[in-house]
Amino acid sequence: RLQKTRLTRPRKMCCCCGKKIAHVSAAILISISFIFIIAGFAGARTSGSYWGYGVVQVDYGNVGNCAEVYLFFWSEVKAYTCDTATTRTERTITITRYNSDDCNEDYCSRCETAGDVGATFMTFALITGIASLFLIYKRLDATLKGQDQGCTQARTVASIAVGLMAFFLYLCWQ
Repeated sequence: RLQKTRLTRPRKMCCCCGKKIAHVSAAILISISFIFIIAGFAGARTSGSYWGYGVVQVDYGNVGNCAEVYLFFWSEVKAYTCDTATTRTERTITITRYNSDDCNEDYCSRCETAGDVGATFMTFALITGIASLFLIYKRLDATLKGQDQGCTQARTVASIAVGLMAFFLYLCWQ
């Protein structure tokens, strides 16, 4: 005798689990980008990380060749120049702000402008990132309450904010 088996449907998942994962993933990725923004702001002064690096080989005759090292930050340059009176291994460290009267090199005005633009766009990216994180949280809250209607104005504004953040970061690194 054949026994009838009852077919059961697979259990239905939460209606908003997929949406919740998308919102949480977006929030985590934006939060990770804040770490890179904070690291980018560390390059503003010589106590942080430099954005540019240059080495110049200088021949000092009887002392010999010396490699002078220049570290470029957003607002100043740190130079390790050779001390010609002694040996080529001793270096003098000077820190010069681009907008000071002491900075009379060709790169001073260009580096000052680039640093100001980079800091501005990094700030814009931080502001739009915070706004997009807030909007994503609001949409997640509406989704969990069952009030999210799908493609709404909040979704469009959040998407634009994330896009602007990415665009500002792109401009900052150019």
